[in-house]
Amino acid sequence: MQPSDIAALHDRASRGDSLTEEEQRTLQAWYDEQDTSETALINQPHPAESLFQLQEQMIQAARQLEAITQQITTTIATNNALRLEIARLQARVAQLTPEQAA
Repeated sequence: MQPSDIAALHDRASRGDSLTEEEQRTLQAWYDEQDTSETALINQPHPAESLFQLQEQMIQAARQLEAITQQITTTIATNNALRLEIARLQARVAQLTPEQAA
C-alpha cells in the first residue's frame, strides 16, 4: 500500500470512520511498523555519548599514529646509518688491491 493510502486510512480512523477488517489490519500493521521504528530511534545512543565515543576513538587513533610515526622515524634513522656503513665498506673494498681482495 502506498504511504498516501495509509495516510488516508489513518485519517479516516482518527475521524471515527468505519474501516473494513482488512483496512484495520493494514492500519494496525503500519502502526506496529511505526512503533518499531520509533522504539529503535529512541534506543539509539544519545548523540553526546556517540560524540564522546568518537572523540575517544580519535584520541586512540592519534596515539597509534604517533607510535607508528616514531617507528618510521626510527627505521629511517637505522636505514640512513646502514647506508653510511655500506658506503664506508664499499669505499674500503674499492681501495683493496686485487691480491688483498682475494
